[in-house]
Amino acid sequence: TTYRLCSILSKNGILYKDRVTKTYKLGPKFLEWIFAFKDHLDVQIEVVNILHAISSKIGETATIFKRQYFERECIFRSEANEKLRYSIKIGGRLPLNKGAGGKVILAFFEKEELDEYLKEFKLDKVAELELLKQLEETRKKKFYVSYGERDPYVAAFSVPLFDIMKNNIIGSLSVSGPLDRFKKRFKSKHIEFVKSKALHI
Repeated sequence: TTYRLCSILSKNGILYKDRVTKTYKLGPKFLEWIFAFKDHLDVQIEVVNILHAISSKIGETATIFKRQYFERECIFRSEANEKLRYSIKIGGRLPLNKGAGGKVILAFFEKEELDEYLKEFKLDKVAELELLKQLEETRKKKFYVSYGERDPYVAAFSVPLFDIMKNNIIGSLSVSGPLDRFKKRFKSKHIEFVKSKALHI
């Protein structure tokens, strides 16, 4: 079984058989994987550095959420250098209809997707109309600010993240923190700053 597996791995370049010693070594495929991993790692480092820059400038936690069907998942974060701060674990999932990070994603759904979302979650008519109004405004401004929507003690500001090739919504870039402190710290000048960082990402 081991010989058969080694033969298959050798044929695919994952292993290399030394003809003299008859021993197996790592094959050229590993070099491809190393370069692919390095590129991926470089991107991760750059994204984390961008989040650090945002967090340092505004003084609150910066987070990237990735769209996962009808939810959002935290994939990167840089927490504020404060004892009291907004914290979420990598991999943590949150809804789309509550909080800035979710609504900027929901705002850029295709009409069919949004109809499917509303049908699945069955909001009452008043709540649905209010949500649609917020989403329309968010599409125009390309950002959303929430105060105590998902958590009564947390405020957040978010901008959308798009797939540059297809212009599809893939996630959001958010800045969030304790509500009272956030109101004092967050300024209108930060909007364009965060938008420019989102374009870079």
